[in-house]
Amino acid sequence: MISYNTIFSENLRKFLTQQKMTQAELASKADISKTTVNLILNGKYNPSLELMSKISDILSIPLFMFLIEESGTGSYHQKELPKSRLRPSAEAFFITSVLLRQNVLKPEISEKSATDIETS
Repeated sequence: MISYNTIFSENLRKFLTQQKMTQAELASKADISKTTVNLILNGKYNPSLELMSKISDILSIPLFMFLIEESGTGSYHQKELPKSRLRPSAEAFFITSVLLRQNVLKPEISEKSATDIETS
């Protein structure tokens, strides 16, 4: 099984590309060095839960989306689910629950974002 930080770094790279954000822009907005961003993207730095949460806020993507493992074909590894449904890993649930307990994440979710998650 791939570690959560490897999944995080792969998804971060994908989301940065999708949003056309550079490593330097992310570093500036997250108040970290460009070297740290590069190390995260290369799986050589384990970001804290707080840093992962900050990055997800900057990119306006829920943290659990960074922790979903995707296969090379664009489908998700949990094959028992239809491709249109996402299923976060146990690590994603654990990390999210820790962030909620530490008040790093806000437990609010709008109806629109709940619908978007269900139909993604």
